Amino acid sequence: MLLLLGAVIGAISLGNKKIVNLSAEHQEQLEKSEARFQRLIENSPVPIAVTNLQGFLYANPAFAKMLGVGKPDQLLGQSIGDFMHPDYRQIELNRIERVVNNRIKAGLLEQKIIRSDGIEIDVKTLSAPIVFAGQPAAQVTFQDITTSKHIQHLLEKNQRDLETEIRESTKELSLSNQNLKHEISQRVLIEEILSTSEKHFRSLIESSLDLIVIMDAGGKVRYANPTVQTMTGFGEKDVIGASIFDFIHPDDAGDVRAVLEKVISRVGEVQGIDFRTRHKDGGYRTVEVLARNMLDLPAVNGVMVTIKDVTERRKAQKQIEYLSFYDRLTGLHNRAFFEEEILRIDTNRHLPITLIVADINGLKLVNDAFGHVEGDELLNRMAQVLKLCCRREDIIARWGGDEFALLLLNSPGYKADELCQRISQLCLEKVKGPVPLSLAMGHATKQKMEQNIKDILKEAEENMYRSKMMASKKIRTDIMSHLLGLYYQKGQRTREQLKILQGLAQDMASARGLNQSETLKLQQVLEYCDIGNIAIEQKLFKKKDRLTSEEWKMMYRHPEIGYHIVQNTPETADLAEPILAHHEWWDGSGYPRNLRGEDIPLYARIVSILNTYDALTQKRPYRKAVRPEQAIKEIKRCAGTQFDPFLVEVMEEITVRQDLL
Repeated sequence: MLLLLGAVIGAISLGNKKIVNLSAEHQEQLEKSEARFQRLIENSPVPIAVTNLQGFLYANPAFAKMLGVGKPDQLLGQSIGDFMHPDYRQIELNRIERVVNNRIKAGLLEQKIIRSDGIEIDVKTLSAPIVFAGQPAAQVTFQDITTSKHIQHLLEKNQRDLETEIRESTKELSLSNQNLKHEISQRVLIEEILSTSEKHFRSLIESSLDLIVIMDAGGKVRYANPTVQTMTGFGEKDVIGASIFDFIHPDDAGDVRAVLEKVISRVGEVQGIDFRTRHKDGGYRTVEVLARNMLDLPAVNGVMVTIKDVTERRKAQKQIEYLSFYDRLTGLHNRAFFEEEILRIDTNRHLPITLIVADINGLKLVNDAFGHVEGDELLNRMAQVLKLCCRREDIIARWGGDEFALLLLNSPGYKADELCQRISQLCLEKVKGPVPLSLAMGHATKQKMEQNIKDILKEAEENMYRSKMMASKKIRTDIMSHLLGLYYQKGQRTREQLKILQGLAQDMASARGLNQSETLKLQQVLEYCDIGNIAIEQKLFKKKDRLTSEEWKMMYRHPEIGYHIVQNTPETADLAEPILAHHEWWDGSGYPRNLRGEDIPLYARIVSILNTYDALTQKRPYRKAVRPEQAIKEIKRCAGTQFDPFLVEVMEEITVRQDLL
């Protein structure tokens, strides 16, 4: 059976058009996905080409190899007619024109192709309409049947030659008929001819890589070539005399019987079928079968069955077909499928048709701060929510990097409102993960056939963006509150500790002459400075032994993670630089950028001292807490290396004034 990959190629061809609407991150994901599709097609053993009325737009290596062309790119722009046998050229060009212009599939047809080296080969072709680079085109899949046709022609030639020899011999016998000795010699000649024909036939099929079986009209195996051992594990002695149905999967037996009945109904009848055949190891292999009625040929006197093992090809085909229509990550339908589906169902009997477009909140933050593994998990959790809330007949697709699309048939707008409410409620209940699940959603409904379904989709998108814009500040606030809650849950600092430190920060800000808004910003930096720790394995904070170099590398990431978290929200974006720098050292030996002296933001220098004071005066798994005066003594020791010397003096004065020492 020929392999249909049009949807995949069509999906790839749309890439350039769609990619401009995506962020750089999503563009990269889409390009990787398209590259994966491309590899599957490029590595397919099935010859595949895409053409329009002007010439080839795409050809895979298998197609180029079939034509004897070095590289597929050499075929681009050439007409498919250039390679067709003159007897079939106009037939194929007419087929391509119908497929491209009328958008209808052209069924299997046996034709001849002329390779670049002039050799003629027999093929079966199947053409289907696709969209390639935004334009109508035809995807043509080929199957080389030269070998099977060659076998057929040789057998027919042998039969004709045999009949000619017999006629001539019989004629000579009737004319001369002079003595018995001559008659016997003629019979010997006939037997030699029959023997030669059979030897020729056996030599041909025994060297075939395909499994060739000859059976009688009832399905009893009379002959099997040596390939039976490699393909099925059974020896020739195991199968000869047995029924072919002893080796066919029970679920496929009925279809095979029906095909066999058609084959034996007429001499010369040919039928093809795929089924599963039993292997000696107990498993089943998928085979592609061509059965031909040769009951009229003495050299065969049966049904010749040519069998190809296509198990691996079928697996690859299923994988390609799956990737053509499904999103690999979430298991939902992909955008290419969804776009085709909304056109397919755009009929009066499906009205009203409602489209919902949804955008997941916080995905960029999760990807930036926690990595793409967590981002993928967020997408998967949202996909599960959508599946739980939708009906079985509803179509759910991953529309883009962080967008989903839903197609509801025979559903008025109020049904979409109810569905959106169910989704939002279930999101609130699914609290697992670094950020709360939430979607910005918009929908639109097609009530009449006069309305363009593409306009409905555009309206749904616009409604989604409007909803997202109106709720954006609340969404951001909810996400940041959730992240802070996670930070405090992990017990690295309590809200009471923060309040004490913010009081010290206010005194240090006053000593430096900072105004009220600057002081508030300093206190915010202090609150968010270690929020990046929520993305670090918590066991590292509780480890009593010395951290390894790899574990320290993980710990050193938290300023960068915190930077990405606060930068994703306009309300906290101006805290990003101080948070990134709060582990820099005065002498330039800190991290992550080795800033030194006053190149380190003031807020970061103050927070560095306050964090150290807090860390020293609090109990840790690996050491006991120290008294405030000991903490100040340690901070003074590091003045000029780790800390700003002037700020160390300010800190000491404040602690003395507050009688903390």
